[in-house]
Amino acid sequence: MKLVTISVAMVLLLICAGAACADGGFVITYPPGLDELSLEVGSPQEVDVHLKNNLEKEVTIRVSDNANGVTRESIISIEYPAKFNILPGKSETLYLTINPLFGGDFNVAVHISVETPEEVDGMGGEVLIGTSIFLGGDVFPQIAEFVVENLEITPEVVYPGEEVTISVDVANIGGTAGSKLIKLEIDGAVADSKSVVLDPSESKSVSFTVVETEPDNYEVSVDGLTGSFEVVPLPVAEVVVENLEITPEVVYPGEEVTISVDVANVGTVWGGYTVELKIEGEVVDSETVTLDPGEAKRASFTVYREAEGTYVVQVDGLAGSFEVVAPPAGVPSLLVGVIIAVIATICGVLYWRRRRRRSSG
Repeated sequence: MKLVTISVAMVLLLICAGAACADGGFVITYPPGLDELSLEVGSPQEVDVHLKNNLEKEVTIRVSDNANGVTRESIISIEYPAKFNILPGKSETLYLTINPLFGGDFNVAVHISVETPEEVDGMGGEVLIGTSIFLGGDVFPQIAEFVVENLEITPEVVYPGEEVTISVDVANIGGTAGSKLIKLEIDGAVADSKSVVLDPSESKSVSFTVVETEPDNYEVSVDGLTGSFEVVPLPVAEVVVENLEITPEVVYPGEEVTISVDVANVGTVWGGYTVELKIEGEVVDSETVTLDPGEAKRASFTVYREAEGTYVVQVDGLAGSFEVVAPPAGVPSLLVGVIIAVIATICGVLYWRRRRRRSSG
């Protein structure tokens, strides 16, 4: 909660009491525009009222306000000293603290009475002069206010297909809970977004994971924070591709065929290699493998075809084929026979149970 002090050019109010006018009277100074305040719930404002006693005697200052019941009490409260004295020729500052409680408009008068000091018997002194300061305006609800900072990109250099984590810290420095949509932009286009809900003074880390497959430098932007990461080409390993396997080699339409090869790094450095699968001369799939020197991996592909025929397969110079054939004509008749047999079995069981009940009865 912050306290805002109103300190602008002052309005001078000269109040005289009889012969005291010749001495400059009693001067009250306060800011202008107090009837057009814009306040926020939970953010008090302090109004400084300066009092100068130019009278030749000590005076008592009494402060009060016109509470006006619900209007004032439900929207604002005002704190101030109810009574204090000022010696001749001295100055004091009266601090009025306005506490906005709820949203709405308000209109309150603060009364300042200048009196002679109280008598010994406790009776009130004579009222010399008095004035009112009018406070009014609007109180607005608190809002959520967010700060986004600490952009982190890890790692900043990757190979194609590797993950990059992008994160920021989001904090709510406002006076109420709220949500904020955090957008991640890659090269000026929105790549992802997440909504975060935070209470006042709460903070969270928001992270995104991105994967790029093309070597390039990528510009990152998150809520005005900017950075970048780079995708660099994989070192090309010296490999041998062998042992092409096609399983099964004969299938019915729509059935899966698995095509696999062994990929071995026969070189002396770590690197990657992209294995391409061609069917009828057209690249239909690919897989990139990374290998340490001397390491071997199995690269596999799964395909299916609906049309009958023989399909030529090529993987890195290795060739083979698989065939799609029509289902045997007897398959539907066989299926009907199985169904009839199952129904007959069920009927037989039911008939046997019924006869058993009759015989036992």
